[in-house]
Amino acid sequence: MIDMKKDIVLTVGITAHAEGVLAHKTMKAVFAGLEELDAKKYPYEIIVHIDNGTEPTINYFKRYEKDKRIRIINSHFGDLGMSRNCIAENARGKYISFLDADDMLSSNWYVSALKRIEESKDTIMIHPNIQFNFGAGTRLEFTERKDSFEKYEDAIVLAGVNRWCSAIMGERKTFLKYPYMKTENGYGYEDYCLNSNTVGHGIKHMVARDTVMFYRQKAEGSLLTSSNSDRVIQPYVSLFDIDYMKTISETEIQAMRPRTVESRRRGGMLKVYYAIRENNFLNYFITPVAILTKKVLRIRPAEEQKGGAKIPDFMMREWKKINEIETQLYPTKEALREIFQAEPDNYDVGLAYYDLVKSIPSKPDYVFIVPWVRVGGADKVLINYLKAIKYHHPKWAVAVITTMPGKNVKKEDLPDNSYIIDFGNRASTLWPTQREILFSRLMTQLQCKKIHIINSEYGYVWAMTHKKFMEHECDLAVSIFSTKNKYTPEMGTYANPFLLDIYNVVKNIYTDNYNMVEDLINLEGFDKKRIKVIHQPIEEIKQDGNKLGEKSGDVFRILWAGRVDDEKNPKILPKIASKLGDKYKIEMFGELAKGYSKTDFSGSNIEYKGKFSDFTMFKKENYDLFLYTSLRDGMPNVLLEAASIQLPIVASNIGGVGDFVIDGLTGVLVNDILEPEEYAKAIRGLNRDHKKTKELVEASKSLMKKSFSWKSFYEQTKDVF
Repeated sequence: MIDMKKDIVLTVGITAHAEGVLAHKTMKAVFAGLEELDAKKYPYEIIVHIDNGTEPTINYFKRYEKDKRIRIINSHFGDLGMSRNCIAENARGKYISFLDADDMLSSNWYVSALKRIEESKDTIMIHPNIQFNFGAGTRLEFTERKDSFEKYEDAIVLAGVNRWCSAIMGERKTFLKYPYMKTENGYGYEDYCLNSNTVGHGIKHMVARDTVMFYRQKAEGSLLTSSNSDRVIQPYVSLFDIDYMKTISETEIQAMRPRTVESRRRGGMLKVYYAIRENNFLNYFITPVAILTKKVLRIRPAEEQKGGAKIPDFMMREWKKINEIETQLYPTKEALREIFQAEPDNYDVGLAYYDLVKSIPSKPDYVFIVPWVRVGGADKVLINYLKAIKYHHPKWAVAVITTMPGKNVKKEDLPDNSYIIDFGNRASTLWPTQREILFSRLMTQLQCKKIHIINSEYGYVWAMTHKKFMEHECDLAVSIFSTKNKYTPEMGTYANPFLLDIYNVVKNIYTDNYNMVEDLINLEGFDKKRIKVIHQPIEEIKQDGNKLGEKSGDVFRILWAGRVDDEKNPKILPKIASKLGDKYKIEMFGELAKGYSKTDFSGSNIEYKGKFSDFTMFKKENYDLFLYTSLRDGMPNVLLEAASIQLPIVASNIGGVGDFVIDGLTGVLVNDILEPEEYAKAIRGLNRDHKKTKELVEASKSLMKKSFSWKSFYEQTKDVF
């Protein structure tokens, strides 16, 4: 029994919220452990902090109001970290042992933990040796926790997983110096952050030998469960600072790469896995191959692995002993067959984080999240924005996070103030949960509030699952270019559901055409004040020759360039060619999507010529007209490029095309975009009327100079970034 005349050695801090009578099991386990403290004559106290307590919880703890060992504090923080800080501020003990009111500790915990902490010459924090997860409807699982490694190795492991559980003992002054964080604005978890923060300040975390924490998992009723629904994210922690991570040597990193349990079992086979993982050939291909390799090598997420783990002798002893308090816990034959041992120290996320950090020259002032940096229109918008940022803010650094695996073929086009963080390739073979942890770690450690998503599905989904963080900690912008229409009802769109799902946390929406503004207002109900049109710039491509409007030989040559996929409607081209006849020839350039072959476009007056990069590969004297047949689009950059080499344009009247191709003034628009004869009719008309053709070219050149020049672009973006 506590001797009030002596200085208090230990404060047992219990945090309660909605546990109700479940707290009875916890209290019985606490009393069983304190009996051993009584035998060692350690003076102690118990503080129960009830935070926004439910009526059953408050009523249960009323039975201890006259117990001189126990103080009960009621507050309304609604926050586990603040609850623990309150206990620390009110504690009288030299040491504090924290526990949640629905968990239990083995009876040897207090004596064993105090013994180790008092024997240490350094400031340390103590955790149970085993974390044993149980609960109705959950799988029995245990994790054997370990002492701190060297700081650099703890940083790698803690970057991906919490090495220790929430049950902890340490000096009161340590908890006051490094208090628990407030879990607001999408941040959490308080114990994970405390562990990482203290390790970063040189405090070792140890385990109390042969002790067990029985962690009760339940579907509802705890502040932790409530925060789970919001997908919390850790805040910036100095342990994972980009500059610190770079100080870890490659030798130390290489020694860590094969250190997970599964890796040690596979030995040389791991080299095959990493060889496949690091190959980013041909965009999507790598991910299925790497995942298949994981299956072959039996690399599986924990939930897919089998039970029947070997139980340490001390755990078996404590498992049986706790049955006196919690009857659902006992090592029955069925339980022994099903119990699973989790790997506590997985290095995968931390090593991936380290690899990404090496590519970061400095913390960014602005962050773009994109699928990749390739040759499409959205990629050109990105590069234009990067140039605008450099123009307006020459000293800013800009990070471009690519979220899809594949080769970033336009990487070299980025201005020198910008750099790529290749998340898509480096994270391609991590499990989805690991990818989410890695991306979250990256976002907080970059410490940049200006975030801009362009066509990244992963970026949209991540923002959607971290809305609190995005709302309170970020200035989020998105660029969007097209929506669904009657011609493409089956095609996906970033407007709905992605932008729609995060609309309330998006500060600004940018697009390249006015049609998009009307669609977002009429189809989605968005506020016009939050949408801004920024017409993209184009430089005139200087070329020799001046044969515009004249036939190239006896054949009128038509250029078609773009992605050869359903959205661009290339299937209509052979039909148009057939309508035009042999005096006309369509030449196609573009990357063939799956399901397309160059033989689909072979005929007497149509030919597939190969891949397309930009219009510097063409000479204007080789073509008489540019044809555009898309079913859905924003304001296509390819039209500006065609105009820049003075080709007249015939285009489908869709999306934002009309911002540049004004029918009869700067080009010819086709309204019935599924009818081949309408395109053929427009093409024949321009072939017959050379004067009109020249007028269209001159007008498009004038409009391009006025509204689609770099001067105009810089003026439009001066208040954007």
